Amino acid sequence: MAWVVVRHRVNDYPLWKRAFEENLSVRNQMGMRGGLILCDDTDPKLLTVALECDDLNRVRQYITGPEMKKIMADAGVIGEPDIMFLKELETVEDIQAKAA
Repeated sequence: MAWVVVRHRVNDYPLWKRAFEENLSVRNQMGMRGGLILCDDTDPKLLTVALECDDLNRVRQYITGPEMKKIMADAGVIGEPDIMFLKELETVEDIQAKAA
């Protein structure tokens, strides 16, 4: 399994969430699915979004492309996002099961 993790600061969470929701069909077309939206414990405007994805190369092109930059700007993202493209090595559950 692969993941894309994006960390960025937003001006207004409801504005950002609306843009995120409006972009659902595009994420589905790109093979992105389930994941998490997290905020920093002391700074609710600092978000981390982790999404599972099928094809990291395809997602990388989309996430780093001009269309996504415009979407983020319109959604109130402040500054440059920190983006990671990750491949799963093991699950914690698998490690725990082996240790048991």
